[in-house]
Amino acid sequence: MSFDRLDENKYDNYVRFPIWIFYNFNGLLDNKNYTKDDIKKVIDNINKAKSKKNKFASLVASHDATNIRTQIYNKIIKIDNINCPSKLFHNDDTLKTDFNNDKIEYLKEFKFNICPENTISDGYITEKLFDAFKAGCIPIYNGDENIELDLVNKNALLFFKKDEDNTELIKEIENLHKDDKLFDAFQKQIKIYDSMVDYLWDRRVKILSKLETLINERLK
Repeated sequence: MSFDRLDENKYDNYVRFPIWIFYNFNGLLDNKNYTKDDIKKVIDNINKAKSKKNKFASLVASHDATNIRTQIYNKIIKIDNINCPSKLFHNDDTLKTDFNNDKIEYLKEFKFNICPENTISDGYITEKLFDAFKAGCIPIYNGDENIELDLVNKNALLFFKKDEDNTELIKEIENLHKDDKLFDAFQKQIKIYDSMVDYLWDRRVKILSKLETLINERLK
């Protein structure tokens, strides 16, 4: 079980379980009463989330090992101030003082959230993108370009390409920031497709079934 996109028909004992599931769907594996309706509620809440639009952009990160955050920061800071409450580029204490380290509540203040992955690998998608969606921010993202194409609306995020000029992207961010109606139209797009319900349920069924088989084999 990992995030890699392997052929589950070829590898009988393998089940893909992306990292973002752990952060967003509590109870999927350990709650026997968990239902598809529980999954749908999470998806609906993500799709309905709206930014308060009080501030421009945030970057919550403790390091920048791959230099991607610095690249994005240096481009976006030319538009407006970027709030950074963690170790990297620290200039804001309110995540702790005003929001008791509740990242989602903090992010709700912002139009945009700079949220690249720590590394780019096929199938490696963490909570970062989903945290932005949950807060109603527009994600400025860098990671696996495939994302979860049958589950996540790629048009609902802004993809920053490392080591490129990203001129058109910067213009789009600036226009969205200046034009409230344009921002609202972009932000209200569906982020998570309903197809995620059956996908996650299939993950649950496969994993629990394999665990049951392993336990029964050990008990023989």
